[in-house]
Amino acid sequence: MGLMSELAGQRPGPSHLLLLRFVLVNLVAGALLLAAAGLWTTPARSRILRLLTPVLAPSLAPPPSPDRATVAESPPDRVGLPARMVVDLRHPLKSGTLHLWVDDEEVLGRPVRGTVTRDLLAVKLREGVFTQVLEVEPGRHVFRVEVSWDEESRSRSIQGRLQRGETYRLEIRLSRLGKDLSLRWTR
Repeated sequence: MGLMSELAGQRPGPSHLLLLRFVLVNLVAGALLLAAAGLWTTPARSRILRLLTPVLAPSLAPPPSPDRATVAESPPDRVGLPARMVVDLRHPLKSGTLHLWVDDEEVLGRPVRGTVTRDLLAVKLREGVFTQVLEVEPGRHVFRVEVSWDEESRSRSIQGRLQRGETYRLEIRLSRLGKDLSLRWTR
């Protein structure tokens, strides 16, 4: 017999109230942690609310069913979450174009611009930043980046294994001298 059915049939004593308070505080704390971690999705929220309903408002709770225990014990659902990738480009160009392919499928093609940071007589030093978040299917992928400007372009590839629900940063750097393109993963 479960705790809720025991409490429904008798007046709770001090030890039952302490246990009930402990369970309630932990459920609320867990919900707050899920919300802070960004996992407070509709399925997770409905599971927590289904668990809290018998405690907070017993008259509103439906009768217990065998599958309710299974739902209450299962971990938060991450099955539907994609992986997130932050594309972070730093470049010295006046203007150009950034292209990104994931497994030979173009997922990003955007113009990029730089602004003058130093004006040294005949030379203007520019700096540009482009950042965008993309959702990517989890798994192993080959990422190809191409940065083009004027009549030139640079291209590089990098592999990555993205896990469901995680966020990754792809740092793309185009150097000032020589315009070398480099790619690297960071967290």
